Parts: sequence; structure tokens; C-alpha cells
Amino acid sequence: MNEEQRTTSQVAEALFTRLLNENAQMFAGVSTLSMDDVRQSLYLFCLEHAAGLDAFNPLLGTSKNYIMGRMWGLIERWRPMSSLDEIVDGDHDKPICQRLPDTLQAPGVDAALIADAQRLVEEQIRDDLELSSRKSLYGLPTTVALVTHCNRPVSEVARLYGKNRGRLRQAVRQQRSGLAQGGGLAG
Repeated sequence: MNEEQRTTSQVAEALFTRLLNENAQMFAGVSTLSMDDVRQSLYLFCLEHAAGLDAFNPLLGTSKNYIMGRMWGLIERWRPMSSLDEIVDGDHDKPICQRLPDTLQAPGVDAALIADAQRLVEEQIRDDLELSSRKSLYGLPTTVALVTHCNRPVSEVARLYGKNRGRLRQAVRQQRSGLAQGGGLAG
């Protein structure tokens, strides 16, 4: 065993001992996993963390919170499921979040990151729609744009702009037929 492996295993062992003493029994109590399975999973998570093989980001929290979050996910996957009837009647066990310590009940960063990503996507979609709307109006006479894009009656637009209704109708028809044929904008 070389020096780097020894330090990694020592760091993992120290982290494992600290976390095992604090919360392992509680995790085994709320899951269908045995205490040995909980210990093995916790030790594996500590080894991965000490070796740098996990997705831990120190900007998002401490290593303890990260490993406890992974344990929470493991426990959630293995905890006994309650039926819908038991939940409605109130005969089920109290939720796991009430049995875990407050440090694990804090809302995760995932929800905030997902909300930010979703907001950015929605903004990009709005910007793209606005840009395509502006591009579709480029080079189009105002009177034709009012009729085709703003749903204004031909007679109203002709009256407001002092245009001949027949010529305005003809320009609108040309613009619509040009778009239907895949051509450019008629003006």
C-alpha cells in the first residue's frame, strides 16, 4: 500500500467513524436495510469521497452533508412504502423527514439549481420567440403587418393610414401567398 492510498483510507476511516457514531443507527431504524448494509454503504461513500471519486462540490456544502444526503437517498429508496389508503387514514409511520436530524431536513441545493435552469430556459424561449416575431415583421409595410400580425381589419387600417382598401387587400394577399409559397416577404 503506497502513501497516497494510506492517507485516502485513513481519511475515509476517520470520516466513516465520525458519521457512524452520529447517525448510522438512525438510518437503519427508518429503512428496510440492515445495520450492516448501512455501515457498508456509509463506508463505501466515505471511501469514494476520500478518493475524490464522487460528485462532491465544496461550494454546495460540507462533506458530511454530502455523504448524509447520499445516505438519505439510499434510505429513501429502501424504506418501506406505505399504501395510499394508509396515508389517507393516517395509519402510516411518521414521514422519514420527521425522524432525521434537522441538518438533513434542510432543503437541498438541487431545487434551487433546477429552478434557475428552468428559468434560464424559459427566458431563452421568450427571447427566441421575440426575435422570430421581429424577424417576421422585417421589411413588411406597417399597414400589411397590422392586418396580418395584429388582426386589424383592412378597412380600419386603410382609414387610419389613408390607404386604398383594394390596394391594401392586394398587398396582404401578396404577402400571404409569398409566405405560403416559401418566398420572401411581399411588400
